[in-house]
Amino acid sequence: MKFFGNKQDAHSIHRRVFLGVSLALALASPFINGLPFTVQIVLLGAFVLILGMPHGALNPLIAQRFGLDLDGFTNKISFYLTYLILSAGALAVWIIFPVPTLIAFLVISIVHFSDDWAHDVPKWLRLFIATSLITNPCFFYPKEVEKIFEFVVFGADVGLLVDFCISLQMPVF
Repeated sequence: MKFFGNKQDAHSIHRRVFLGVSLALALASPFINGLPFTVQIVLLGAFVLILGMPHGALNPLIAQRFGLDLDGFTNKISFYLTYLILSAGALAVWIIFPVPTLIAFLVISIVHFSDDWAHDVPKWLRLFIATSLITNPCFFYPKEVEKIFEFVVFGADVGLLVDFCISLQMPVF
């Protein structure tokens, strides 16, 4: 018995919900843009939780795909407890070492996004494209990105990180 039913259905529902929310946010962006920066950050955090939770909800499907047995109450509880402990550990590391963790997050994001073109593009070019996607906001909106980075690293200085991200854009041009 599958834990979430048909995985195609779960992926299809996730895609449709994500598309709907993205469209709604795009339409609402003129109104959101006029809000104070702190309110925008809080809204962003809420949307990350709302959109990130369904994304993470697919992790049991991924675990099953890689052979993890999630049949039975005990296996499911063990999986979710382990998942929560790992999540709490990641949060603790972020709180203790915010800037290095942000850097690690950006690197992981680059690797993650580079997999989107795994079947169509050579690895070196995928990493190049993904790096561009992650660092583009720093190039076009350095002050805004610096504010966001400072917020997520509890006020630490991130000027050098933003400058480094901007320097990664030079090969793109």
